[in-house]
Amino acid sequence: MIKKEDIIVIKLKQEWFKKGLDYALMSWTSTFNRMGKSNPYSRIQKIILGIIAEEAFEQYLIDNNISYEKNGRTKWYEEDRYDIGIKKFVIDVKANFLDLNSAFIQSKISNLFEDKYTWFTKCHALVPLDQLNPGNNKKRVHMRNKIYIFPFIEGISAISSKSKCLVHSFWDYKWLKRSEHKNLSNLGNLNINYNGSLNDSYIIIYGTLEQKKACIERLYLNKKTLQTKNDFFQVFSILWCGKPPSGLLTIQSKSLKLEESVKPLLSFILKPTKDGYWPIENNWQNLWLDNCTIYLLGWIYEEDFRVIGKKYPRFTHTIEQYAETKVDNWGCFISELEPIGKIKSV
Repeated sequence: MIKKEDIIVIKLKQEWFKKGLDYALMSWTSTFNRMGKSNPYSRIQKIILGIIAEEAFEQYLIDNNISYEKNGRTKWYEEDRYDIGIKKFVIDVKANFLDLNSAFIQSKISNLFEDKYTWFTKCHALVPLDQLNPGNNKKRVHMRNKIYIFPFIEGISAISSKSKCLVHSFWDYKWLKRSEHKNLSNLGNLNINYNGSLNDSYIIIYGTLEQKKACIERLYLNKKTLQTKNDFFQVFSILWCGKPPSGLLTIQSKSLKLEESVKPLLSFILKPTKDGYWPIENNWQNLWLDNCTIYLLGWIYEEDFRVIGKKYPRFTHTIEQYAETKVDNWGCFISELEPIGKIKSV
């Protein structure tokens, strides 16, 4: 059972965000479902938050001289196996994001009758039910017992505000080489055209040279027309760095006769089609996090979690930290977890 004084507070390091961003901009398509109205930018942000949480917990282990290993850490193109290993246990870090921009969290925090740390203990530790019961999923081939770690990440999401970390993700499966387009030939050397003001800005393109062979290329926008030095197989994402864009950025694959145009706007709007969804606007999104703090709340053995927890169905409204759950979860109260300080005793 944890108390508020057991909660470990860690400030975000910028290198953790950058590490999460690079990983997310390469890996988000591994679970992307265009037909299911996925928002790629939400998916990218969740991956970033997951990496931040892992890095914060790893820093805690380092600071407290606790031995660990990362032999099961996932490659960018794989689904998760395990994040960190301690002795005979694999550690699965389950981050919750408290967006201080959201009306729900603002209302919760402003109406608290106790301090925030006490409120944390009344929140829930949740694991999506399909992850708790993976069946014959090969992710569990390590056959090691599991411990769940539950951090809360508090911050201000800047997805719809002005730029600090502008991202464009590709939607068309021809760029991503997904589904029926997976066997298409290479995209080739990409032509980049930009009709805005030339300054010290640059873009970073995240893709592959061949399947599972990552390629990240930086291009400085010092000319109106540029070409990548790499012959890309896939392109997943573009990161804009520097002063905000003032003009249209166009990316062309002549070999596949593809063109992607990105306006100097923050916008993403989908429309339904007969076989799924298609964006009528897909320009830049700002994924920066301001005032970010990580709270390591507690941990629990998976076998204990199964015993003391219960099912919280999709659309549950009784979870303190969420207005509504989006999937079926298994969960318990944060107060029922073990203090982080006891992790050294496993």
